[in-house]
Amino acid sequence: MTDLNILSCNINGLNGPHKRIGFLDFLRRRKIDIVLVQESHLKEEDVHRCNNKFYEVVSHSSSDTKTKGVLILVRRTLNITILDKGCDTDGRITHIKTIVENRNIVFISVYAPCTPDPTFFSVLSTYLLKFSDFEIVLGADMNSVMSHTLDRSGPKESHSQAFCSDKLRLCVTSASLVDSWRLLNPSAKSFTFFSATHKSYSRIDYIFISTSLSSAVRDADICSLSLSDHDGNLCRLSLIPRPSRATRWRFNPKLLQDENFCSQFRNKFAEFIEINQGSVDDPRTLWNAVKGFIRNNSISYASFLQKKRHKKIAELESQLQNLTRENQRCFSDSTLSKIMAVRSELNSLLRSRAEFLIQRCRQNYYFQGSRPSHLLALRIRNSEKFANISAVKSQSGLIMTDPKDINISFHSFYSNLYTSSAVGDPDSFASFLSNLDLPRLSDSDSDYLAEPITLQELESAIRSMNKGKSPGLDGIPVELYSTFWSDLGPLMLDMIIFSVTQGSFHPSINIAVISLLLKKDKDPTSCSSYRPLSLIGTDVKLYAKVLSRRLEKFMNRLVHHDQTGFIKSRSASDNLRRLYHIINSTNSSSSPCAVLSLDAMKAFDQLEWNYLWAVLQHLGLGSSFINMIKVLYVNPAASVLTGSVCSNPFFIHRGTRQGCPLSPLLFALSLEPLAQAVRRSQTISPIIIRNTHHHISLFADDILLFLEKPSHSIPHVLNLFDHFGSLSGFKINWSKSCLLPLNSKFDPTSLSVSIPLVQNFKYLGIDVFPSLQEILSKNYNSILAKISSDLENWSHLPTSLQARISVIKMNVLPRINFFSSMIPLAPPVGYWNKLDACVSRYIWDGKRPRIKLTTLQRSRLHGGLSFPNFRLYAQAFSLRPLSVWFDPDASVSWRAIEESIVYPYNLKHLVFSGVPLRQCKSRFGPIVTHLLSTWRDVERRLQLVTIWHKHSPIFHNNNLLSGNTPFHCPQWTHHKVNTLGDIYDDNGLQSFQNLKTQYNLPGTSFFMYLRIRSALRAYGVPWNSQLPIHPLRKLILPSEESPSSASVIYLFLLEHSYKPLSITTVWAKDINEDVHVLFSDQIWGMFKLSSKNPNHQMIHWKLLHRVYLTPMKRFHMNLSSSPKCNLCSQGSLGTFLHFFWECPSLSPFWTLLSQDLSYLLGTEICLTPRHFFMNDFWDLTLSVQQRCLLLAALTAAKKLLVNRWNPPHTMDRRTWAVYLLDIISMELSTSRIHGSNVKTVNLWHSSFNVVSSFLKSL
Repeated sequence: MTDLNILSCNINGLNGPHKRIGFLDFLRRRKIDIVLVQESHLKEEDVHRCNNKFYEVVSHSSSDTKTKGVLILVRRTLNITILDKGCDTDGRITHIKTIVENRNIVFISVYAPCTPDPTFFSVLSTYLLKFSDFEIVLGADMNSVMSHTLDRSGPKESHSQAFCSDKLRLCVTSASLVDSWRLLNPSAKSFTFFSATHKSYSRIDYIFISTSLSSAVRDADICSLSLSDHDGNLCRLSLIPRPSRATRWRFNPKLLQDENFCSQFRNKFAEFIEINQGSVDDPRTLWNAVKGFIRNNSISYASFLQKKRHKKIAELESQLQNLTRENQRCFSDSTLSKIMAVRSELNSLLRSRAEFLIQRCRQNYYFQGSRPSHLLALRIRNSEKFANISAVKSQSGLIMTDPKDINISFHSFYSNLYTSSAVGDPDSFASFLSNLDLPRLSDSDSDYLAEPITLQELESAIRSMNKGKSPGLDGIPVELYSTFWSDLGPLMLDMIIFSVTQGSFHPSINIAVISLLLKKDKDPTSCSSYRPLSLIGTDVKLYAKVLSRRLEKFMNRLVHHDQTGFIKSRSASDNLRRLYHIINSTNSSSSPCAVLSLDAMKAFDQLEWNYLWAVLQHLGLGSSFINMIKVLYVNPAASVLTGSVCSNPFFIHRGTRQGCPLSPLLFALSLEPLAQAVRRSQTISPIIIRNTHHHISLFADDILLFLEKPSHSIPHVLNLFDHFGSLSGFKINWSKSCLLPLNSKFDPTSLSVSIPLVQNFKYLGIDVFPSLQEILSKNYNSILAKISSDLENWSHLPTSLQARISVIKMNVLPRINFFSSMIPLAPPVGYWNKLDACVSRYIWDGKRPRIKLTTLQRSRLHGGLSFPNFRLYAQAFSLRPLSVWFDPDASVSWRAIEESIVYPYNLKHLVFSGVPLRQCKSRFGPIVTHLLSTWRDVERRLQLVTIWHKHSPIFHNNNLLSGNTPFHCPQWTHHKVNTLGDIYDDNGLQSFQNLKTQYNLPGTSFFMYLRIRSALRAYGVPWNSQLPIHPLRKLILPSEESPSSASVIYLFLLEHSYKPLSITTVWAKDINEDVHVLFSDQIWGMFKLSSKNPNHQMIHWKLLHRVYLTPMKRFHMNLSSSPKCNLCSQGSLGTFLHFFWECPSLSPFWTLLSQDLSYLLGTEICLTPRHFFMNDFWDLTLSVQQRCLLLAALTAAKKLLVNRWNPPHTMDRRTWAVYLLDIISMELSTSRIHGSNVKTVNLWHSSFNVVSSFLKSL
């Protein structure tokens, strides 16, 4: 253990010798180990004056003048290893990277500007990103306070001060830091600085530490410094080596790519079964033994591989050492080639361990590209810090920081939470449920649910489960069961069938590990702020998966469409679309209306099982199937995992485990009686819109109640929910629930209960206001501001174009798409242009774009980088509800509202009815109008305007008039004759006699037929030919069972927005080829085949798009004084083709490369730009291995090519071969990591041997 005494102080100048000596003496007397100094006022040449025999300045940053300046002093006798140091150039930030007690800790001293400057905190945030692998101790004079209430006295802070405080809090939070003094003094007031000007005290000096260091804080104090006008901050850390995470064995899925492992596993498993099967009567016991065999066999084989690997490494290292010595004595090219080959082989072997670690932490650096992965690592690092629980409040309110105490607190919390407090009995359940008109399954349906589980069902379920997920306590993942299913499947089935018969699993497999996730915007020191995710054994999860797949087929029948959570074909956006209609309609209502948002308390965790069984029985699931479910709930146990500590198991007596595939469905069923009770209540008044009644909206446990006359309804709501809670365990926190009035008719004084009244609330991630315009502007503008701020912070990172595009896809696109999908209205005017400008500025680092945004937005198969087109994504989400419009049987909560809004038009035919847009907003409202407007805009831009087609309505169609009036005939509509497709067949317009027979039309409607036929002729609609299907209608709903997703609609819109690429004409002119033949989709598709590394793919892409700055380009951009090639002496213009292909310094390399490739591939590779630049070798007959090797070779050549900018720079053949061998080695590793088939792995392994031999021969 090491005790560190750390002092951070603003010393207000150390130029005076007396003050400097007095300060150093103060440090010695107080036994300070590390000092973080601000405002040293020392110039660069004077910093050494702070060194004495006790302390040494190890890092500093100075200003040009005697202002600012930061220092870090370390006691000379301190046992600390300094790895690195650095600073800014402005005298405000300096740091040292150290190792203390085997912990990586970075100490930073920061001095923020005196005048409010929010941009400084953005710079500091970026600076801190460099230390993602280090714990942080940051001493600072921030010149801003964390809390105006606790850290400042005196008058109200100014706007600029408040803004800086917000930025400071954001900076500290994003870096996962905590205030060390505030950690021990959560509500105390103390200050470090007195402002004579404002006559106020403030605490602007801090020591911030990483959350992972919180448990190490033994003391934190504010000490007086007579030498300065600031007080100092003292912090004492007791550091011990970081505890390792709780050890849990987990199978290494990489072993499944080892044929030898799989072979020996099957052989030994067959022997194991031959010996043990039949030796026990209980298949559950045998299954436990099987899992023990899996573990022992895997550990044994992995140990054997490790020993074998170590032996091979030792041999190669010895060989490398001998070759190096030989080459040092007598240098030769052949020996050098052998050294490179042995080194590559050794690196490949060493990389195998890295493959395992990469796979374990899922950071596939080569596959993702180094730059994007670096940024991802930073983001993941932050989330890990949040997940690392550093402090928690005990039941008595004390802050616990010791890891064991933290784990004990959570163990106590969850064991209490999962202890039943049921007061209901079968009679009370029956009394409550019998008064509700709940759906019920038929006997045949319940018989289907209760059928014995089959091996085919289990196999289908395991194929559908996600791979790469963390396994349960046994450590056996889905991948192993899937690989050895023929061996393990029948035994698992026997175990499951026997467990169902006996009514329980073996106790050892029905135990889960609870992993904790902090909920957004919740107090991290409260046990209730975390979401418990149960890591369940794969075998138990597979059983639950089978049951859930059976049950989900009936969920749409059992659960009303008011509930959209966890039910297929339902979406959270349905809830919000309905809510927007209610808000828009009630603004003009004459009755008071409000929305009540309910806050459920640990809803999943407090569900009482006896109530659940009663509900399932009432819904007709049948005793047999319910007993199958109960198997999961007989004596289940759990352990809580907090950081490095895993608690003792405890039994669970209520709740549904989050992480079990069946739990969401059971929870939705358990809430259905409550929702039905609300709908049937005579005392809870719903909001009525055009004769449609709206009572309740649910997304899992997120509940909204729509109340007319809320003052009258709310007392009855409280009674109903309290009664329901006493039966089910479902409790509402009324003090955290809120009521949003929707119109001015509501009188707050009439409310007799204490539910908070709000002007807005957050629902499903959207800030809800009583006005659609407010919802629109506040949500879209807030996310744009947040994205702009984030991109500004990230712009300082040295990332590549590909990495920045990846950031937009991973981080920005999901956020924008979320709002586009949840708000069915057009964003503020100019919004998309602002967003495009913002992201374009980021990806090009504030410089002039080299490629048009529209080119980047093309798919990779069409020459782009699949950069998102936010506007088209928004249109795709806007069009998606048309699948509900086109399906009259769709069970969606908002369809009835929109049907009533558009009457007498038919919702199914509205987009084809030709209603002028200028009439839509006043007749249909903003939501329907926006969808119609989007449809027309897409039709116009994609030139898909087709008035006459199979879906064109006959009636209420403004495009088909009779005497300036649309047709109207209830008789025909009643007989389901509505569209031209109904009266046309493959030969054209049908005769009236055919229609009369087909649809049973009355003879009296013949005159209507004649009028329609006459109108069709007048409008030029042909009688004698088949009508087409509208392409967008076919896109939205290709079949009645499967509407298209937003991504499918987006890709359709995107591909129809393409314009010809200008670069194709440039290439065709340069190499004298036909432009139409030159660029095909196969050429662009070759990039993906060239390498798994995105950075390598980008080299090919940039060369084809001519992104690189040649001498000619640099001259035109005023970046150089001459347009001539700087790599040759011929004075030729530095055009793209010359610089990368024709230059005399380069052409010999291309010639040799052509010869080498012909030798390696065993077939002639002609030296042409089409082959070497465009990867267009479809005219060559190549095997898969030859094609892969050729692409890897061209990747290596181009990687070497794009790094030659200034002389002297020659293209070296041996360097190319080393690059090629490294690429093949990495492709081999990547194929292993991602579980490629054996054929692919062998292909790369064979290529590695071929190139290795070739390199040795050079």
